Amino acid sequence: MKKYLYTTLLFLISIPSFAQLRLHVIHTKSDIVWLKMYYTSPALKDYMGNYRISTNGVDTPLKKLTVVGGGFTMAYNENLILSGLKLNPDSGYISLHDTTSTNLDSSLVDYFEYGSTGNKYEQTAVARNFWDSGKFVGGLPPFTSSCSEFNGYKCWTSVAPPIIIMRFAYINPSQNRFCIKNAGVSNIDMKYAGICIGNTCLDSMTDPHLAIVKGNMNILKNDSLVLELVNMNLDSSKGSLSIFAVNKLNKDTTNLLDYVSWGDSLQPYSGLAHIKGIWDSTTTVHLNTGKDSIVYTGDFTRLQSGAIWWQSRTPVYVPGIGISNRSHPIAHIQIYPNPASKSFSIKNGNEKGQATLLDASGRLLRNIGLNQAEQTISVEGLSEGVYFLQLTFDNGESGVVKLVVVE
Repeated sequence: MKKYLYTTLLFLISIPSFAQLRLHVIHTKSDIVWLKMYYTSPALKDYMGNYRISTNGVDTPLKKLTVVGGGFTMAYNENLILSGLKLNPDSGYISLHDTTSTNLDSSLVDYFEYGSTGNKYEQTAVARNFWDSGKFVGGLPPFTSSCSEFNGYKCWTSVAPPIIIMRFAYINPSQNRFCIKNAGVSNIDMKYAGICIGNTCLDSMTDPHLAIVKGNMNILKNDSLVLELVNMNLDSSKGSLSIFAVNKLNKDTTNLLDYVSWGDSLQPYSGLAHIKGIWDSTTTVHLNTGKDSIVYTGDFTRLQSGAIWWQSRTPVYVPGIGISNRSHPIAHIQIYPNPASKSFSIKNGNEKGQATLLDASGRLLRNIGLNQAEQTISVEGLSEGVYFLQLTFDNGESGVVKLVVVE
C-alpha cells in the first residue's frame, strides 16, 4: 500500500504543467504574430521560448524572433507579440509547434492559412482538428481568432484595423513635456506603442522615463495624453519626436504615426517621416525668442502633418486652473454672444492672429485662425460648461477670454 501511494504521489508530482498556446492575431503586412496563453496547469508561468513557428517553408524558434510585447514566460491569458518572420502579405500559412518532438508534423499545436489553400502542414492540421479541409481566411489583415481550444477556419476573421491617427498636439522643450492627441475613430491603448526622442527609442510608452501629466494610456477618441520626460531632456536648440504604432519597429514607415523636428534639419527619422508623407524633407520648426512651445495648428484628422502646420508659440496660460496667468484681456476684442448656445463671434478689429479653444482643465480643443474682422465659430459638439479662448495676434498682443457654452 505504501509503495502504491508513493508511486501515485511520484506520478502526480511528475505531471508536466499543461500549456495551451494559440495563434491569436496575425498581421501579415506588419510581420506581427500575436500568441495568447489560454490554459496553464498548475497555475504557474511556463517558458514558451522553445516553441517554433513555421511559415513560407522556414522553421524559426520563437526566441529567435523580436519581442514586441509580453515575454516568453507566460501565465494564463497573457500575450506574446513577435515580429521578424517576413510574412508573405498576400497568402501563406503559419503553423505553431511545441518542443515534444523534432518532427514538426507530430508537434503541431496550431495552424492558420490565408489567401490560398493546400499549404504545408494543412493535412496534419486537418487530421488533428486544428483546421478545416480546403479552407483559408480571405480579406485584409490583421486576422483575429476568437477561439481557444479549437482554432479551426471558422474561428478566424479578417478584421479591419482601427484607423489610428495619433498627432503631437504640442511640444514644450523647456518643460520636457509633449501632448499626443487621438484623432482616430476609436479608443487607442498606447501600451504597445513606441516613442523615440531623437535617436533614443524607449521600449514602451510605460517606460520609467515617461511620466503621465494628464490622461492615461488608453486614449479616448478626441482625447489627449500629456507626458513628461524623467531624467531625459528635450533639447530646445534641436530635437525630434517620433511615435510608432508598435514599439521596437522604428525602422518601418508603416508603423510611423507622427513626427516633429525642431532646430536642426538632420534629425533622426526625418527620412522615414518624409517617405511616408508626414514631414517635409530637411524642414524643421524653429523656436522664436521667448516662445518655448511648438503647437500644431492644422487639422488633427489629416494623415499628413508636416512642418507647415507647426508654429512656435508662447505656452498657454489660463487663469483659475492652476496655470500662471501671463495674459490679459484685449480691449478691442469682442466675443458674443457669451454665453453661447449654437455659435459665437469674434470681432477682432482687422487684426490677424490665432485663437486656441481650451476646456476648463486646459486641454486644447481647437485652433482657429483669425483672418477676418469678424468670424463666427460653431460650438457644436461642445458640452455645456466653461471654456477659454487663448488669443494671440500678429501685432504681439495676447489675452485670455472666458467662454460659457449653454444648451
